[in-house]
Amino acid sequence: MDKIVGKILDYKGALRKREKIKNLHSVSRKEFTLLLGGMASFRKVPGINRHMGFEELYHCESEADVKLVKAHLQKLYGIEDKESLLKTCYTIFAAGGEYEHFMTFWKSAPLFDISKLEPQGLKAFESCKYTAGYFYPFLKERGFYAYDISEGIVLCQVAVACGIISEEEFFDITDEWVRRAQVFYHSYEDFAISYMCGGIYDISKYENTDLNQYLNLNIQVFDLLLKNNGAWQVNDWYKPEQKEWVDLVGHNLGCFITRRAMENECIGYMYHNEPTPNQPDSGWRFMYGDEDEEYLADVNNTTILALNTVCNLQPDILAFIHAEVGRSFELDETGWVED
Repeated sequence: MDKIVGKILDYKGALRKREKIKNLHSVSRKEFTLLLGGMASFRKVPGINRHMGFEELYHCESEADVKLVKAHLQKLYGIEDKESLLKTCYTIFAAGGEYEHFMTFWKSAPLFDISKLEPQGLKAFESCKYTAGYFYPFLKERGFYAYDISEGIVLCQVAVACGIISEEEFFDITDEWVRRAQVFYHSYEDFAISYMCGGIYDISKYENTDLNQYLNLNIQVFDLLLKNNGAWQVNDWYKPEQKEWVDLVGHNLGCFITRRAMENECIGYMYHNEPTPNQPDSGWRFMYGDEDEEYLADVNNTTILALNTVCNLQPDILAFIHAEVGRSFELDETGWVED
């Protein structure tokens, strides 16, 4: 795995050095959704005889093709309708969620009590956490989300192609993934590296898989996207007029944050207090980091936000939100450290 990680880092470095196009094409949100399909969109599907494109959704050209695509989806994933499509997307493509759980353990703020796992489950969890840990030093909170996003989007594109879901349903289903991409990534390069690592993590669970061969194939396809006027080289990363939010914490509890931290969209200090009784309070308190006692004594300098909103503004705090009451953390040049 060390050699695999080394090759990924070398490729990441090469992407940084490649020639950049200055006048990038500004894309619509719908185009951006299809562009996020990226790597997965090059995979061959019976009944779809060409690349599905990044401008508009593809539809099969004949009934014979429709039957081939439906048979493919049923055989490979058990997909027959919208319900089974959604089940597949959220169960098979779950590397990002697993990585998110591992982060809470790496930061000593675990999501759950690992001692409650059965021996077999514990062994599998520790093995997967160990493998994912190879990628944390350079992925950080970005994790493996890109892999789930890209694979899910393309699977839904294929479902549109054969009529299992409509175009409207496609954009409704993929909306959450596009929002997540905007929170965790800011370029196709970062998205590509996350996808690459997520794919390696996912297939490493299976025996007799050639990780090096898989990685080389990924690099070849990403070269098509990121070089020589590829779709990810000529199109800009989508920038919405207004910030788009995604549900990251699964509840609507609030927190206190200083206005200085909120206005700068930067948190440098946080601590977990006892939640306010009889209030929807998570107990978390966030600061920019240099507020003095006089500033903090003025109640007008602190406001209440949903914890989910704060996590969207600064997603690197996600790994800590399950930390016990009484713990505090400070951001320095190395990252978050316990105070």
